[in-house]
Amino acid sequence: MNFGFTSDKTKKKGPSKKWTEREIEQKIKEFDAKIEEIKEREGDVEIRDAILDKAEWIKDEARDFPLAERIFREAYELSGGASRKMEILFEILLMNLEKYDLEALKKDIATCKQLVEDGADWDKKNKLKIFEGVYCMLIRDFKTASTLLLSSIATFTCVELLDYKDFIFYAVIMGLLM
Repeated sequence: MNFGFTSDKTKKKGPSKKWTEREIEQKIKEFDAKIEEIKEREGDVEIRDAILDKAEWIKDEARDFPLAERIFREAYELSGGASRKMEILFEILLMNLEKYDLEALKKDIATCKQLVEDGADWDKKNKLKIFEGVYCMLIRDFKTASTLLLSSIATFTCVELLDYKDFIFYAVIMGLLM
């Protein structure tokens, strides 16, 4: 489903080609071989990056969101800092928005809030306000959505979710409903 919460400029519209099951399995095996090779020669950061590459490919090309989420969560466990963990959670939040999984959104937003308290940077804090504002719109908590979106106008950086024009539109509408 497309709720209009994703930017046309930064988000892919779909896979780059029509992948067969066999091609998907082959590509996943290639990623697994690369990860095993990296485990033998590289450090934790490189391993996490290779796992993230695999998860992003599965999300964008294979469109297998449950598998992509499991792999993103594996990379999340390998991540050290709060900001990096939030970047991974934002990818998961984008998938859950696309699936319209409100319970998962609520849980991951709560996790992000805890990471903000643990020391995430201001950019992640501002992006979280926008993700939470969109979540509040979906559950029809317009007052909270308005507060969150209006407080983020000057520092908007969440282009992976909304482009600025759409963000302003939603912020104004939520402000009117407040």
